Amino acid sequence: MKFTKLTMIFLYLLGFLFGDELAVLESFQIKDGKSFTNMYQGFECQVDDGGAFWVLYSLTRDNEWPQYLIDCYKPGRNLPVKDLGAYYGKGGWYDPVVCRISGTTLEAQVFVSNDYGRKMQYHELTSLSYSQESSNQIQYPGGVSKTSLSHIRKINDTTASAYSLEWSETGDPLSVKFLKDFKLYSLWPDDYSGPFLEAETLWESETPATFVYDERVNGTNVMAALYRHWEDDNWRFVCVDNERVLFETEAALSASMLNVSLKAGEKGFFICWQEKQNSDIFYKEYTLVSNKLSLRNKLFSVDDQGLQGTSAYELSISSERVFLQFPILSKKGNSSPANWKSMVRYTVRLSDQALIKTDTIISFPGPRDFVSHRITTQAGVPHSLIITNDGLRSQLLYFGSINF
Repeated sequence: MKFTKLTMIFLYLLGFLFGDELAVLESFQIKDGKSFTNMYQGFECQVDDGGAFWVLYSLTRDNEWPQYLIDCYKPGRNLPVKDLGAYYGKGGWYDPVVCRISGTTLEAQVFVSNDYGRKMQYHELTSLSYSQESSNQIQYPGGVSKTSLSHIRKINDTTASAYSLEWSETGDPLSVKFLKDFKLYSLWPDDYSGPFLEAETLWESETPATFVYDERVNGTNVMAALYRHWEDDNWRFVCVDNERVLFETEAALSASMLNVSLKAGEKGFFICWQEKQNSDIFYKEYTLVSNKLSLRNKLFSVDDQGLQGTSAYELSISSERVFLQFPILSKKGNSSPANWKSMVRYTVRLSDQALIKTDTIISFPGPRDFVSHRITTQAGVPHSLIITNDGLRSQLLYFGSINF
């Protein structure tokens, strides 16, 4: 399913400092059967070293299941949309994620279900390059049973590693593992003869887990996971470098924390969360230099004018700054998109948590049927992405320094 890309147009300038501009990347008339809705899965953005803006998103068409797409926006040149498949109930593709950007190549993964009588399940890794389009390729780590790979992390052209979530025949969680140096194949695995995923287990959790976040420090093989303990719902943390376990703790966060996330920084990882009593945002940091998880630090205090729809915040962390993005509400206490008045981005200094810049990304002219947003950084520069649906038109919007 292909969609014609509109010529890039600028709506208006906001936050003129740093040259940030709001641009329409895609615009779809809902009457044509293409829209962003609350059904969609997979929504990420990344910027590569060449200054291209990559977007993973999905569209629904006439209330059908979502179709997963990747777009690459680059000043002066834009690649055709890449179709990653679709979700069809029990069959089809699931959980599209971005695994890595290496140079000018983006790697994206989908989980393929075992519908239609298949006995195995598969993961599919697609590598997209705009510098050499003929080099685009699809690879498979082999068929698996009762195993889910969160993100496939390529070690070289033909091998990869990944954190996995394992479960029993009855569907109960068993453990989290780090599977090391399994082969990537160019052929679709056969149901009965393989190839099957074969890997060394570098690390395995001592207890079952129900949820896993994992991240990788860009340009390295340092990979961390934050996973939720099956019995008490507390969060645990582990970090490896593909050859050995660097750090592990069972006391990362308690079960009472809200909106937990794991972010990769330039030198390590940040665990971010909110606390029930006041909704302030806190973080713990793990760096390779310290090789330990820091004590709890407050990142942002909720105030009367700002972060009210707290569950809708997004953040990205560079070496010196945190970029915190969230909606401003028309009426306090109602965080639905119909109540979003505008979207703002705060720039916070990491060393002392001082607010040093505020950008109003967009002011919504009327109620939205659906809004979602993401933020990423590259070389310390923030880039924001917004999906919005007002009932008549769906739009994909960019706010940042790239001049399309």
